[in-house]
Amino acid sequence: MALANVSVPEAYTLPFAALALLVGLIELRQRPDLSSWTAYGPALIAAFVPTLVIALRTEASATREVLLLLGAVATVIFGARTRQQAPLVIGTVVTVIAALHALTLVGLSWLILIPIGALLIFFGATNESRRRTQERWRAVTRMR
Repeated sequence: MALANVSVPEAYTLPFAALALLVGLIELRQRPDLSSWTAYGPALIAAFVPTLVIALRTEASATREVLLLLGAVATVIFGARTRQQAPLVIGTVVTVIAALHALTLVGLSWLILIPIGALLIFFGATNESRRRTQERWRAVTRMR
């Protein structure tokens, strides 16, 4: 890659991250008691940190920032669905940092979306709690 003048740092870091992820998945299958931080942590950090630093410190292209956000959100979804702490936490941190950075680039008037997003999350969480309470109550009322 050095001979071909590849200047995109992700070309060097993402293969390592993919290999680390593969090793983590294999280890997790062999040792189910392994934590998600040990299995996925190094791969996620190797995948996100270089791109996040480039996006924050330089005039990164919009494509890089969009792909960073999409990858981070996909990691959050994966972590939530599989109930793995490391992908959920790392994906959330990267998503928040990248989203705040993107909002500051488009103008401060878009920062009003932050409290609106927080309210939507609050309403979604309380709605989920109410739904679970309703399901428990239905189970109790079905008893004889």
